[in-house]
Amino acid sequence: MSVTSDADDEIAAALKAADAERLDALERLAGGIAHDFRNILAVIKGNVELAMRRTDDPRISSLLVEAERAAVLGAEMTEQLLAFAQRRRAPSALLDVAAAVEGCAPLLKAACGPHVTLGIEGTTTAALAAIDRSDLQRVLINLATNARDAMPGGGRAAVSVATVETSALAQLQSGPLEPGRYVRISVTDNGAGMSEAVRRRALDPFFTTKAPGQGFGLGLALARAFAIESGGGIDIESAPGGGTIASLYLKSR
Repeated sequence: MSVTSDADDEIAAALKAADAERLDALERLAGGIAHDFRNILAVIKGNVELAMRRTDDPRISSLLVEAERAAVLGAEMTEQLLAFAQRRRAPSALLDVAAAVEGCAPLLKAACGPHVTLGIEGTTTAALAAIDRSDLQRVLINLATNARDAMPGGGRAAVSVATVETSALAQLQSGPLEPGRYVRISVTDNGAGMSEAVRRRALDPFFTTKAPGQGFGLGLALARAFAIESGGGIDIESAPGGGTIASLYLKSR
Protein backbone atom coordinates (compact mmCIF):
# COMPACT_ATOMS: atom_id res chain seq x y z
CA MET A 1 0.00 0.00 0.00
CA SER A 2 1.31 3.45 -0.85
CA VAL A 3 2.08 6.18 1.67
CA THR A 4 -0.68 8.28 0.10
CA SER A 5 -3.24 5.52 0.63
CA ASP A 6 -2.14 5.13 4.27
CA ALA A 7 -2.54 8.88 4.82
CA ASP A 8 -5.96 8.87 3.18
CA ASP A 9 -7.07 5.97 5.42
CA GLU A 10 -5.86 7.79 8.54
CA ILE A 11 -7.66 10.99 7.54
CA ALA A 12 -10.87 9.07 6.80
CA ALA A 13 -10.66 7.27 10.16
CA ALA A 14 -10.07 10.54 12.02
CA LEU A 15 -13.00 12.22 10.28
CA LYS A 16 -15.28 9.28 11.06
CA ALA A 17 -14.25 9.28 14.73
CA ALA A 18 -14.85 13.04 15.02
CA ASP A 19 -18.22 12.64 13.31
CA ALA A 20 -19.19 9.85 15.73
CA GLU A 21 -18.28 12.05 18.71
CA ARG A 22 -20.42 14.89 17.39
CA LEU A 23 -23.35 12.53 16.83
CA ASP A 24 -23.00 11.09 20.34
CA ALA A 25 -23.08 14.59 21.84
CA LEU A 26 -26.14 15.50 19.80
CA GLU A 27 -27.89 12.29 20.84
CA ARG A 28 -27.34 13.00 24.53
CA LEU A 29 -28.54 16.58 24.10
CA ALA A 30 -31.60 15.50 22.10
CA GLY A 31 -32.47 12.81 24.64
CA GLY A 32 -32.33 15.24 27.55
CA ILE A 33 -34.43 17.83 25.73
CA ALA A 34 -36.97 15.20 24.68
CA HIS A 35 -37.51 13.92 28.22
CA ASP A 36 -37.91 17.48 29.55
CA PHE A 37 -40.39 18.26 26.76
CA ARG A 38 -42.36 15.10 27.51
CA ASN A 39 -42.83 16.11 31.15
CA ILE A 40 -43.78 19.69 30.31
CA LEU A 41 -46.21 18.63 27.56
CA ALA A 42 -47.93 16.15 29.87
CA VAL A 43 -48.71 18.98 32.30
CA ILE A 44 -49.85 21.36 29.54
CA LYS A 45 -52.03 18.77 27.83
CA GLY A 46 -53.63 17.69 31.11
CA ASN A 47 -54.50 21.25 32.09
CA VAL A 48 -55.87 22.07 28.63
CA GLU A 49 -58.13 19.02 28.72
CA LEU A 50 -59.43 19.98 32.17
CA ALA A 51 -60.07 23.56 31.07
CA MET A 52 -61.95 22.41 27.95
CA ARG A 53 -64.33 20.40 30.13
CA ARG A 54 -65.05 23.37 32.39
CA THR A 55 -65.93 26.07 29.89
CA ASP A 56 -68.81 26.63 27.50
CA ASP A 57 -67.47 29.94 26.20
CA PRO A 58 -66.73 29.44 22.47
CA ARG A 59 -64.01 32.11 22.49
CA ILE A 60 -62.13 30.39 25.31
CA SER A 61 -62.76 26.99 23.73
CA SER A 62 -61.15 28.12 20.47
CA LEU A 63 -58.06 29.31 22.35
CA LEU A 64 -57.87 26.00 24.16
CA VAL A 65 -58.13 24.13 20.87
CA GLU A 66 -55.13 26.10 19.57
CA ALA A 67 -53.25 25.30 22.76
CA GLU A 68 -54.02 21.62 22.28
CA ARG A 69 -52.76 21.76 18.69
CA ALA A 70 -49.52 23.32 19.90
CA ALA A 71 -49.16 20.52 22.46
CA VAL A 72 -49.66 17.92 19.72
CA LEU A 73 -47.02 19.65 17.59
CA GLY A 74 -44.67 19.60 20.55
CA ALA A 75 -45.34 15.89 21.02
CA GLU A 76 -44.38 15.25 17.40
CA MET A 77 -41.12 17.11 17.94
CA THR A 78 -40.49 15.06 21.07
CA GLU A 79 -40.91 11.84 19.09
CA GLN A 80 -38.40 13.08 16.50
CA LEU A 81 -35.94 13.96 19.24
CA LEU A 82 -36.35 10.59 20.93
CA ALA A 83 -35.88 8.79 17.62
CA PHE A 84 -32.65 10.73 17.11
CA ALA A 85 -31.44 10.08 20.67
CA GLN A 86 -32.30 6.38 20.74
CA ARG A 87 -31.18 5.44 17.24
CA ARG A 88 -28.32 3.15 18.31
CA ARG A 89 -29.82 -0.34 18.25
CA ALA A 90 -28.16 -3.55 17.11
CA PRO A 91 -30.19 -5.02 14.24
CA SER A 92 -31.24 -8.60 14.88
CA ALA A 93 -30.90 -9.81 11.29
CA LEU A 94 -30.06 -8.78 7.75
CA LEU A 95 -32.85 -6.97 5.94
CA ASP A 96 -33.77 -7.28 2.28
CA VAL A 97 -33.82 -3.55 1.58
CA ALA A 98 -35.62 -3.76 -1.78
CA ALA A 99 -38.42 -5.86 -0.28
CA ALA A 100 -38.68 -3.53 2.72
CA VAL A 101 -39.02 -0.49 0.45
CA GLU A 102 -41.72 -2.25 -1.58
CA GLY A 103 -43.50 -3.17 1.64
CA CYS A 104 -43.77 0.42 2.84
CA ALA A 105 -44.94 1.74 -0.57
CA PRO A 106 -48.49 2.48 0.72
CA LEU A 107 -47.07 4.59 3.58
CA LEU A 108 -44.75 6.46 1.22
CA LYS A 109 -47.61 7.19 -1.18
CA ALA A 110 -49.71 8.46 1.72
CA ALA A 111 -46.82 10.69 2.85
CA CYS A 112 -46.50 12.14 -0.67
CA GLY A 113 -50.22 12.92 -0.87
CA PRO A 114 -52.65 12.80 -3.80
CA HIS A 115 -50.91 15.52 -5.86
CA VAL A 116 -47.58 13.69 -6.15
CA THR A 117 -47.09 10.66 -8.38
CA LEU A 118 -44.72 8.24 -6.68
CA GLY A 119 -42.83 5.46 -8.47
CA ILE A 120 -40.82 2.71 -6.78
CA GLU A 121 -38.02 0.87 -8.57
CA GLY A 122 -36.51 -2.22 -6.97
CA THR A 123 -33.47 -4.30 -7.86
CA THR A 124 -33.13 -7.84 -9.14
CA THR A 125 -29.86 -8.44 -7.27
CA ALA A 126 -29.46 -9.12 -3.55
CA ALA A 127 -29.71 -5.91 -1.51
CA LEU A 128 -29.06 -6.90 2.10
CA ALA A 129 -28.05 -4.57 4.94
CA ALA A 130 -27.86 -4.88 8.73
CA ILE A 131 -30.46 -2.23 9.54
CA ASP A 132 -33.71 -1.98 11.47
CA ARG A 133 -36.88 -2.09 9.37
CA SER A 134 -38.75 0.52 11.43
CA ASP A 135 -35.78 2.91 11.28
CA LEU A 136 -35.64 2.52 7.50
CA GLN A 137 -39.37 3.16 7.27
CA ARG A 138 -39.14 6.30 9.39
CA VAL A 139 -36.26 7.69 7.31
CA LEU A 140 -38.02 6.99 3.99
CA ILE A 141 -41.23 8.64 5.18
CA ASN A 142 -39.22 11.73 6.15
CA LEU A 143 -37.57 11.82 2.73
CA ALA A 144 -40.92 11.32 0.96
CA THR A 145 -42.41 14.15 3.01
CA ASN A 146 -39.52 16.42 2.05
CA ALA A 147 -40.12 15.57 -1.61
CA ARG A 148 -43.81 16.39 -1.26
CA ASP A 149 -43.07 19.73 0.42
CA ALA A 150 -40.71 20.64 -2.44
CA MET A 151 -43.63 20.24 -4.87
CA PRO A 152 -46.58 22.18 -3.37
CA GLY A 153 -48.29 22.25 -6.75
CA GLY A 154 -47.78 18.53 -7.33
CA GLY A 155 -45.17 16.63 -9.28
CA ARG A 156 -43.33 13.33 -9.57
CA ALA A 157 -41.20 11.48 -7.04
CA ALA A 158 -39.40 8.16 -7.21
CA VAL A 159 -37.74 5.78 -4.76
CA SER A 160 -35.13 3.48 -6.30
CA VAL A 161 -32.96 0.73 -4.83
CA ALA A 162 -29.66 -0.42 -6.36
CA THR A 163 -26.42 -2.09 -5.33
CA VAL A 164 -23.24 -0.15 -6.06
CA GLU A 165 -19.52 -0.82 -5.73
CA THR A 166 -16.92 1.79 -4.81
CA SER A 167 -13.27 0.95 -5.47
CA ALA A 168 -11.83 4.09 -3.90
CA LEU A 169 -12.64 6.47 -1.06
CA ALA A 170 -15.71 8.50 -2.05
CA GLN A 171 -16.70 11.84 -0.56
CA LEU A 172 -20.39 12.14 0.26
CA GLN A 173 -22.07 15.12 1.85
CA SER A 174 -22.17 13.20 5.14
CA GLY A 175 -18.45 12.41 4.97
CA PRO A 176 -16.03 9.90 3.41
CA LEU A 177 -17.40 6.58 2.15
CA GLU A 178 -14.95 3.68 2.32
CA PRO A 179 -14.47 1.38 -0.67
CA GLY A 180 -16.89 -1.55 -0.74
CA ARG A 181 -20.37 -2.66 -1.70
CA TYR A 182 -23.43 -0.64 -0.73
CA VAL A 183 -27.19 -0.64 -1.10
CA ARG A 184 -28.18 2.76 -2.46
CA ILE A 185 -31.69 4.10 -1.90
CA SER A 186 -32.41 7.27 -3.86
CA VAL A 187 -35.44 9.49 -3.34
CA THR A 188 -35.89 11.83 -6.31
CA ASP A 189 -38.30 14.69 -6.90
CA ASN A 190 -38.77 17.27 -9.63
CA GLY A 191 -39.54 20.08 -7.21
CA ALA A 192 -38.08 23.49 -6.49
CA GLY A 193 -34.61 22.24 -5.56
CA MET A 194 -32.16 23.89 -3.18
CA SER A 195 -29.61 26.64 -3.45
CA GLU A 196 -26.04 25.54 -2.84
CA ALA A 197 -26.03 27.31 0.53
CA VAL A 198 -29.15 25.43 1.65
CA ARG A 199 -27.90 22.10 0.27
CA ARG A 200 -24.66 22.41 2.25
CA ARG A 201 -26.60 22.84 5.50
CA ALA A 202 -29.43 20.42 4.75
CA LEU A 203 -28.03 17.64 6.96
CA ASP A 204 -27.46 19.88 9.99
CA PRO A 205 -29.74 19.04 12.93
CA PHE A 206 -32.49 21.63 13.49
CA PHE A 207 -31.75 23.43 10.20
CA THR A 208 -34.93 23.94 8.17
CA THR A 209 -36.26 26.28 5.51
CA LYS A 210 -39.87 25.52 6.45
CA ALA A 211 -42.11 28.06 8.13
CA PRO A 212 -42.46 27.91 11.95
CA GLY A 213 -44.66 25.01 12.98
CA GLN A 214 -44.13 23.08 9.75
CA GLY A 215 -40.95 21.20 10.59
CA PHE A 216 -38.08 20.86 13.02
CA GLY A 217 -35.12 20.15 10.75
CA LEU A 218 -34.48 16.65 12.13
CA GLY A 219 -35.61 14.51 9.18
CA LEU A 220 -32.37 14.66 7.17
CA ALA A 221 -30.26 14.60 10.34
CA LEU A 222 -31.98 11.33 11.29
CA ALA A 223 -31.36 9.97 7.79
CA ARG A 224 -27.69 10.92 8.08
CA ALA A 225 -27.29 9.24 11.48
CA PHE A 226 -29.12 6.12 10.26
CA ALA A 227 -26.95 5.77 7.16
CA ILE A 228 -23.68 6.37 9.01
CA GLU A 229 -24.57 3.78 11.65
CA SER A 230 -25.06 1.22 8.88
CA GLY A 231 -21.49 1.88 7.75
CA GLY A 232 -22.54 4.15 4.89
CA GLY A 233 -23.62 7.73 4.41
CA ILE A 234 -25.95 10.11 2.59
CA ASP A 235 -25.51 12.44 -0.36
CA ILE A 236 -27.80 15.18 -1.66
CA GLU A 237 -27.79 16.52 -5.20
CA SER A 238 -29.93 19.57 -5.90
CA ALA A 239 -30.11 22.85 -7.75
CA PRO A 240 -32.71 25.62 -7.89
CA GLY A 241 -35.47 24.51 -10.27
CA GLY A 242 -33.73 21.18 -10.85
CA GLY A 243 -35.29 19.00 -8.19
CA THR A 244 -33.47 16.98 -5.55
CA ILE A 245 -31.95 13.51 -5.22
CA ALA A 246 -31.31 12.27 -1.68
CA SER A 247 -29.28 9.04 -1.75
CA LEU A 248 -28.75 6.77 1.25
CA TYR A 249 -25.76 4.43 1.10
CA LEU A 250 -26.14 1.42 3.40
CA LYS A 251 -23.27 -1.03 3.86
CA SER A 252 -24.16 -4.25 2.02
CA ARG A 253 -23.68 -7.54 3.89
